[in-house]
Amino acid sequence: MCDEVDVFGQGNVSPCFVWGVEMCQPYGFKTVDEAVKSTLSGWDYLMAHGVIPRPKEWMVEPGSALAGNKPAPLEFYVRTIYGWHELWVKYALPPVRRYPIMGPGREQADRGWASVGY
Repeated sequence: MCDEVDVFGQGNVSPCFVWGVEMCQPYGFKTVDEAVKSTLSGWDYLMAHGVIPRPKEWMVEPGSALAGNKPAPLEFYVRTIYGWHELWVKYALPPVRRYPIMGPGREQADRGWASVGY
């Protein structure tokens, strides 16, 4: 992903990450603090290299291998999405090319990460 930025430029490499599953048991993080720290650490690395992750909330799907787990708590999502925005500003990254309308009430769909901002 980082090498792709050299070819396509900042704002043009924006892989989707299922986020929240890192708290899935029995192997996931036990606390919100641990999960937030880990998630933001990964996003920090990517954003420092010009990659803009697009988080997509994990949902528990009946019949899947992860069925029976509880979804990540709202606190996890709120803290990580604010962290996403802080990293986006820290690295002065452009809006994601396919999603240029960012900010409260201006997002194009149900993209929480695009709701934060200006």
